[in-house]
Amino acid sequence: MTRKTITAALAACLLGLLVAASAYAERKPSSGTSVGLDHEPEGIVARGVTDDKGNVTFAGIKGSTWLVGILAFKTKDPVIVTISAGGKTQVSAPLSPGKGDGPVFAVDQNGRKLMVEVPDGGKIVVNVQSAN
Repeated sequence: MTRKTITAALAACLLGLLVAASAYAERKPSSGTSVGLDHEPEGIVARGVTDDKGNVTFAGIKGSTWLVGILAFKTKDPVIVTISAGGKTQVSAPLSPGKGDGPVFAVDQNGRKLMVEVPDGGKIVVNVQSAN
């Protein structure tokens, strides 16, 4: 590779990073969003509302596999849900308000529900931000 090719490749990478960072920076926390934890077979067993930073924490929960659902959207705009638990972080695809009464579950880019594994007494931190 020539010096010119390497310089062009590095410039393209830097531009990509700047575009990605600016897209992330434009997201705004979604405060006041109702979030629930779903556990089979009981259904929604814990509820919380996001704070001014878009966060809600569920602590001291039983060890199991959980699903995270948006119970009530604050606006009609899509949101991104970030779930942190057990040292792992998962980010959902953009979620839009549903047409029914049930929760809108956090899903990956392929539409699969995000499964959250938590040990006994663990915690799940959920962050909700605008997808725009």
